[in-house]
Amino acid sequence: MITKGEIVDLAIRKLIGDRATALTGIGPESYSKAVEDLEAMMALWQSDGIDLLYNFAEDMDVRAWSRHDSGLALWMKLPVACNLAILIAPDFHRAVPDETFAEASRGWRSIVKKFGKSGPLKPAMPLPQSEGEAHRGVFSASRSANPLRGFSRG
Repeated sequence: MITKGEIVDLAIRKLIGDRATALTGIGPESYSKAVEDLEAMMALWQSDGIDLLYNFAEDMDVRAWSRHDSGLALWMKLPVACNLAILIAPDFHRAVPDETFAEASRGWRSIVKKFGKSGPLKPAMPLPQSEGEAHRGVFSASRSANPLRGFSRG
């Protein structure tokens, strides 16, 4: 069983790095918002035809959601957490490491391949790109990805 809290913990570690630092400096409001963001991201993916059999929370107690079974298979933990890390990075005032972007991209492609979404993967909306980042390529910090919708192919 992979809990929603485990996914959020991994997403935060992907942003901050050191496990001890990552999990001790997080307030309950930030953590609860990250769990809410996970729920929203999974709902949006499901509405786009990517149904990972995620167990959505039925009650309104956000604090208890972190202990709920996510319903995700073990191989989905890293891709979902990396995409969540991209989504929550602004809340934690962190830049997303290039490695996390790359892991999110690879994972998204695996999920799409396994669950059969066809057609080009495009972000839901254009995302800003700074001039200094333009040369870095599709899956770098150039923000060519929308974590709610996955990554574009180019």
